[in-house]
Amino acid sequence: MKRILVVVLFAAVSFAQQAPKKLPIKTDVSPSAPRYQLFVNPEIRRDTLLLDTVTGKIWRMTEMSGPLNQPTVWKYEDRIDNNEQEIAWWKSHAPDLDHRDQLQASPKPKIDDVDPQTGKPKYANYSEYEDAKDQWNRQETIREFQALPRPSVPPKH
Repeated sequence: MKRILVVVLFAAVSFAQQAPKKLPIKTDVSPSAPRYQLFVNPEIRRDTLLLDTVTGKIWRMTEMSGPLNQPTVWKYEDRIDNNEQEIAWWKSHAPDLDHRDQLQASPKPKIDDVDPQTGKPKYANYSEYEDAKDQWNRQETIREFQALPRPSVPPKH
């Protein structure tokens, strides 16, 4: 029994120490390298990137869905390298973030809430409480949805 335990323990320790394999990325950034290079993840076919070696911009191959066909296009990927760039990205994608401060949540109804004007319970029965709670959930869902950042949509020409 001890031998089996030792073998299982040894196998578990050996397995835990194995580091995941890193796939080598071969890039050519010499002056004679082509400006645009393709990178394909061998494990996920759809993970194909196009790199502009001069500017560092990246595009991802994306399949668009449409009523007639599904064309494959290159979609630009925003690149964020630091906090300032992240803040700028959020501001450009959600220019009305300042309105979030105005969207305050109302307190969630409780079964024992009291009407401040009369001093009596707000809800005469459990059904009234459930209705108030359902109404609050709807309002809270709308408030949270309105607070989500919205991507900026380029104007149509």
